[in-house]
Amino acid sequence: MKKYLIGLSTLIFSILLVFVKKTKTESSPSGLEDKEVALPKDSSIPNPSLAHSREKKQIEPLPFKGDIHRSKQIIQELLEQEIDVVSIYIEENYISAVFTSPNHRVKDDVEFLFDTVNQQIDYHSVSRIGYSDIGVNRKRYDAIREKYLANS
Repeated sequence: MKKYLIGLSTLIFSILLVFVKKTKTESSPSGLEDKEVALPKDSSIPNPSLAHSREKKQIEPLPFKGDIHRSKQIIQELLEQEIDVVSIYIEENYISAVFTSPNHRVKDDVEFLFDTVNQQIDYHSVSRIGYSDIGVNRKRYDAIREKYLANS
């Protein structure tokens, strides 16, 4: 009976592991399955930074550097240079990255939506937990913006 329970537990665990792994690889990091979906106008998470929000945490979108391809290339290169980026997801008009803080291992999601109509990059960042990120996401945006604008 003991061997039967151990075998059944192992089987259930294996099935769950395969399901979780398959779910992770089939969806984008933010869960956006529709490639035409824009960044959310507001969020149920209490501490988002939205480049196109009307909230007090509004930040300026980034202007395109040349065309969309050059702008995406610069953003991708900047993200690849960051030591606390654990993953980058790239689509036609969209890039997302997951940052992990070195001390507490807290994950933050950062998204860039390339708006070809307005020739700008909307930016969205949010901590996965808590009600405040103590300004970390804003500081990250400011650093990315400074490097992006300095790049030619």
